[in-house]
Amino acid sequence: MKRARKGADVAELQLRLAGFRGTVPDGDFGPGIERQVMNFRRDFMGEARPSGVVDRAAMQAIDAALLPGESKRDDLVKCDAIRGRIVESTSAQIGWTASNPKSLEPSDIAPTWVHYDMRSYEPKYLKDEMFCTTLKQLDNRKLIRI
Repeated sequence: MKRARKGADVAELQLRLAGFRGTVPDGDFGPGIERQVMNFRRDFMGEARPSGVVDRAAMQAIDAALLPGESKRDDLVKCDAIRGRIVESTSAQIGWTASNPKSLEPSDIAPTWVHYDMRSYEPKYLKDEMFCTTLKQLDNRKLIRI
């Protein structure tokens, strides 16, 4: 498979590679899934100069990356369960309806990965001094009082 291909097989590939810079599983092999393939080939297959093409070796590696008997659809179910636990334990919201709470991307956008999203925060909380830009800063960061 390569760029410009469309169909259910591409959507399945997008689900399987969601953890390698996920895209929406729309069945269109565009630049997003091409980047996912390149990231997978680099990070999982160890290729120094990965291509964005899914050949036999890449498909075998993708199949081997899953636990026996599991599919990326199983990951979707697990991610939804994790989102539920985060909402219960941290008062986070799924989506961006309220201002300044912890927000999680919904599963229709992020089917097989979970992360906090910053888009619901007011600009005063998005200033550069609120964020770490290096691992050293992260390791040595003091709590910020607001």
